[in-house]
Amino acid sequence: MKRIAVVLLGFACFGALSGVAGDIQNVNPYSAVFSQVIPAEMPAKAATLVKKEKARDRSTSTVNVVKAALAANAPSACAVVSSISKAVSEMAPVAAGTAAEVQPSQAVAIAKAAANAAPSKAAKIVVAVCRAAPKSRRAVAVAVCEAVPGSNQAILTAMAAAFPELAAGISQALAKSSSEFAPVGSILDQAVTVASAPTGVRGPSIGAPYSGGNGAPSDINGTTPGNSTPVPPGGANYASP
Repeated sequence: MKRIAVVLLGFACFGALSGVAGDIQNVNPYSAVFSQVIPAEMPAKAATLVKKEKARDRSTSTVNVVKAALAANAPSACAVVSSISKAVSEMAPVAAGTAAEVQPSQAVAIAKAAANAAPSKAAKIVVAVCRAAPKSRRAVAVAVCEAVPGSNQAILTAMAAAFPELAAGISQALAKSSSEFAPVGSILDQAVTVASAPTGVRGPSIGAPYSGGNGAPSDINGTTPGNSTPVPPGGANYASP
């Protein structure tokens, strides 16, 4: 009994230690850093932390930096994203998407701030923010187009690739547009309309029986009931060969 009790106690301790280890792994490594940074210095600190990371680690670090900064001070979202985007432009979509996920109500402003700081990443920024805050998809795309003139075509192409349900509508609208600066908002509206339109495919329906030329119902061979020759009992009397 003592041996069984010791074994059970060992399993309990192992489980407790595993739980602690899991909690430690889930702790944001930058939370402690931003807890000691005043709001005015958060954007610069965020950019410095991301920039010093090796290229292969920057994506993960950007996510953690943005989440830690916004947990410490949510109103700094746009400034933090802008600072990171300006310092490391390839991380602009990651920073903007993460911030929009944490603060969806600021999605449009966040996307615009990132695009102003890293205009070459405008299309990717739109896609990242739209995925994080799908309800603001149209407003985000329009805002970034206004922030980065001439990005219309790239943004629409990126959205068609990222959101298959919009692809057909965007392609149709672009084909009809004679301007390379096609109005993004209008085209997205058309794309949504096309995506929500009925497909025109109908299932089987039940109708009246097939009618012959005289309007009377007929069987599958076209013979009108009552006009066919009756078959005598025992089958037809065929002559033997």
